[in-house]
Amino acid sequence: MQTIYKQITILIAVLVLVPILLVTHSMWDNDTVAMYFYTQDTVYLKEILTHGWYTAYALYFVLGKVFQLTGIFPRVFFSIITACSIVGLAHETFVYLQKQFELSKVAAWFGALIVLTFPLWHVTMASCMSISVMFIWTFMWAVNLRYKRPLISFILFVFSLNYYSLFSFAIGILAVEYIMTVTRQNVGRLTRNGFLYSIALTVYYLLITSFVEVHGETHDYNLLDVHSVIVAGIGYIAASVVILGGWMIWKRQTSSSDDANRIVRFLLSFITLFFFSIFAYVYVGRPLRFFQFGSFGGRHAILTCVPFAILFAISAEELLKRHATKTFHGVAAFILTAFIILLYQGYSHKAAALLFKEMLVSSLQAIESPESGFVSLLEDGYKAPRHVHIYSVALCFYRAYGKGEWMPNGFWKRRGYNYSLNDLKNIYHSEKVKKQMFAFEVTGDAFTKYRYKIDNYHQEGRFWYWYNYFFKDYSYFSPRLIKIE
Repeated sequence: MQTIYKQITILIAVLVLVPILLVTHSMWDNDTVAMYFYTQDTVYLKEILTHGWYTAYALYFVLGKVFQLTGIFPRVFFSIITACSIVGLAHETFVYLQKQFELSKVAAWFGALIVLTFPLWHVTMASCMSISVMFIWTFMWAVNLRYKRPLISFILFVFSLNYYSLFSFAIGILAVEYIMTVTRQNVGRLTRNGFLYSIALTVYYLLITSFVEVHGETHDYNLLDVHSVIVAGIGYIAASVVILGGWMIWKRQTSSSDDANRIVRFLLSFITLFFFSIFAYVYVGRPLRFFQFGSFGGRHAILTCVPFAILFAISAEELLKRHATKTFHGVAAFILTAFIILLYQGYSHKAAALLFKEMLVSSLQAIESPESGFVSLLEDGYKAPRHVHIYSVALCFYRAYGKGEWMPNGFWKRRGYNYSLNDLKNIYHSEKVKKQMFAFEVTGDAFTKYRYKIDNYHQEGRFWYWYNYFFKDYSYFSPRLIKIE
């Protein structure tokens, strides 16, 4: 490809990946795993193992040992894994678009940039999502090697299936190959092979999940949601009917029957792969949230980066055929800029949450530690970030004092709420819960209340928060804890 395209790719990669590489600590549910890093108590990895996430368990276990030896917090390694995985996934998508759809290099390049700038990568601020992206990259790598290096492809494929959503996605990939290659001559063979492969994947999934707790300890998690499946199925059928109807009308009016056939295959491939990219989540009633920047709800939609790459690459191909390259460049620049702006919205929210916790640690270290027991923290003049859970705040106490002697509230379910002693007693109602919430060294039942005061703070974040977070400069915010009782 031309040098200018390579230079643009490098520039975009830097813009996209720098915030990910700046993250040095855990977020969201991975704050529970972080407690293993500090204590080496594998009870904090138990849930990961019972769910059958063996690769994640191995990574956390090994990197926890590295942390103890070197002091390098594991999130640093996960940031590198994330950056490499996103770049790797973009490259494999570039290869896939050329091989499977016979698109030009420029169109495939644009599709790869759609993956690179996908607005949901802010969820990879949580290490568990870093691992998920690594699996998606590995899966697409296996797809591209399936004919050239079948043994290596098989090994990569089996490894990637530790991310269970890829079972459904794999059937989508099979369906796309069927759509793009089926003819009257090979329809019988492709139908038979596709059916057998799909059955094999389903049996393998049922076999794997019979050994792990995909439904949780209470067996009420990730259950079939019939309504969501019906709605998604109707949506898929409706989209297919619209595309096929449009194709029939276009085919009658165009002199290029081959072009019409090619376009309908492309569009059917997109909606089919999109359907299977979300099916694992639709099946259990999980909503798709593309614009929920302050949370990690977007994790249910990250597999859609590949079908969206197909759609945009196809559009680029058709645009290049009908208009000057300059027009394509203008449209591409607009779309990629919009994607990066949306992505940075998510990054800014995550920066605000990371900064919030770091300032809390700093504020705790600036005061005398409270008596062991319950601690109520009240927001003062701002709204706390959405995903700072109880265990996240408890981890801040542990990082500040090196002990698990306190039972604080979090800021997730009831932001802005003034927690009373009874509220906290109801939360920490058993020794098991205390252990889970890092209050495993509690020696008393004192009740202490603070106002957590921060000036000029916005929970949706600002781009310069990354400077304050990375360089630990909190002077602009003047964070402090003011004791009430």
